[in-house]
Amino acid sequence: MLGKVAITKLKIRNKKMRWAQLGMVVTILIGLGVYFIYDNPRVMIPIRASDEYFNSLIMSIRFADWYWAVRTVIVVALIAASLIISNFWCRFICPVGGAMELIRKISIFRIFKTDACDNCDACLRKCDMGTRPDEMNCTNCGDCLNVCHKNAIKFGRKGKQ
Repeated sequence: MLGKVAITKLKIRNKKMRWAQLGMVVTILIGLGVYFIYDNPRVMIPIRASDEYFNSLIMSIRFADWYWAVRTVIVVALIAASLIISNFWCRFICPVGGAMELIRKISIFRIFKTDACDNCDACLRKCDMGTRPDEMNCTNCGDCLNVCHKNAIKFGRKGKQ
């Protein structure tokens, strides 16, 4: 949702962006580390309920440990980054996207580019995720299927077309 109001869509292709997208895999590793090191990370969230919002917020901050404060700063930073870069969480951090990225190559059906592609990047300009078919972060949504002037984007089994 924040992607609709973000300042920039960041639809460029270069090697730095490819490295930034590997943040999804790093997030998986950090999440697993926190889960296994702290055993049950849900106990780290001190939430106080009260009829007065600000009093409960102040109480939560006062009795919080350092990792609660770090987590809160990270969440606020991610929200701020999502206001600047469209789909920041989905494109660079999301651990589910990282897991799906790891198994993407073995999917049976997908959206892919054929040899007729002339790299005009019409698909890149259309994509909300700022990618091209069959590249990192492609969610196989199909938005790009009808924008290619060469009809070089297909859906199905790659190699069977």
